[in-house]
Amino acid sequence: MLQRVQEKTGKTWQSAIAAQLHFSEGILYGVYVDEVLGGTPYSADTMLCMNYWDETPFDENALATFMSNASSTDVAVMISAKSGTPLEVRTRALAKIGILVETASIA
Repeated sequence: MLQRVQEKTGKTWQSAIAAQLHFSEGILYGVYVDEVLGGTPYSADTMLCMNYWDETPFDENALATFMSNASSTDVAVMISAKSGTPLEVRTRALAKIGILVETASIA
């Protein structure tokens, strides 16, 4: 996919993508799969992942409410780093539903 971006833009993929003010890697990949690869045989009515994209931090109660909407088909949880939700809050909430959370420090 990245090679295709480079071929179509004449730029390195990093330069082509970084030049976009609004960018979604999910949209880029989805369009690539649909338009270049001809789609995928997998189709589902669920995302399989709880998603939170807002830029408002969760507190423990709001996160508990969010997590209560998980379905039996959900296998992952994504809480945007832009939300500013503290790691400790995320870790405790995910531990309550049995998701192992590993943290690593970036040097």
